[in-house]
Amino acid sequence: MKLMKSLHLKDKFLKLPIIQGVSRCRLAGAVAKEGGMGVLSTAQIGYDDPDFAKHPEETNLKVLPEQIKKAKEIAGGNGMVAVNIMAVTQLYETYVKTACAAGVDAIISGAGLPTELPKFAEGYNVALAPIVSS
Repeated sequence: MKLMKSLHLKDKFLKLPIIQGVSRCRLAGAVAKEGGMGVLSTAQIGYDDPDFAKHPEETNLKVLPEQIKKAKEIAGGNGMVAVNIMAVTQLYETYVKTACAAGVDAIISGAGLPTELPKFAEGYNVALAPIVSS
């Protein structure tokens, strides 16, 4: 068995072909810092923000760019920072566009058919990884 030593996705590069499961900025940033892909979950990402209980969707959309920025700062230009956005998410298009505008490197999207993902990410330099179940 030959072990892959690096991975290219779009015009981005992973020194380590490791894609970490979903988390928040500290773990995602640490994985990217080592040359892998750190993945942020968009599902209730703002749960610990004081405004979450009253305005969960707005808070999640406010916190998402903050988490991306913090993860990328931790990564220090290494690896990739990605987000996992479920296609069945209520504000799917808004989440995709928010993540793209915040400079995320990749979007992983499943839990439904992410058929409109390319359209929503159009114009951004982001790698797309749709997950389609059999």
